[in-house]
Amino acid sequence: RGRVCVPIMCNTYASPLHGSVDTSLPVRAGTLVTITCDQGYVADGTASGASQTPLCLDSGEFERGVTCVATPCPCCEQSSETKSTPKCTSEGGGGKDVASFVATPKEIRQWEDEVEHPHVFNYVPNVFDHEPRPTTWGT
Repeated sequence: RGRVCVPIMCNTYASPLHGSVDTSLPVRAGTLVTITCDQGYVADGTASGASQTPLCLDSGEFERGVTCVATPCPCCEQSSETKSTPKCTSEGGGGKDVASFVATPKEIRQWEDEVEHPHVFNYVPNVFDHEPRPTTWGT
């Protein structure tokens, strides 16, 4: 009698909180799944070995995948030159004047809009909007 090969399968990869996975089905060993974080969230854990595309291993288990964490708020400090112009830092707020800088509601809303709609053009109507625009539909 002939032998039957049974593929090694990994169970469905569980979507992380605030994220999704590109498949909801079990996959064969050697298959990658892709983790996508929801808007306003970023992948976390790659520095400690987690993957945004975990691989289904020959053991039937997946590699460790990333988690999705909230996009960090901008950290600002007052410029030492002008004492009024805020500048962002990547040190997580290590500047000594950070506590004395307070973002205005307008600055907060601008940042929230960028997080919610990162690539949306902010169209403002102008005086020429009432003019008919040429089209090529009839040609």
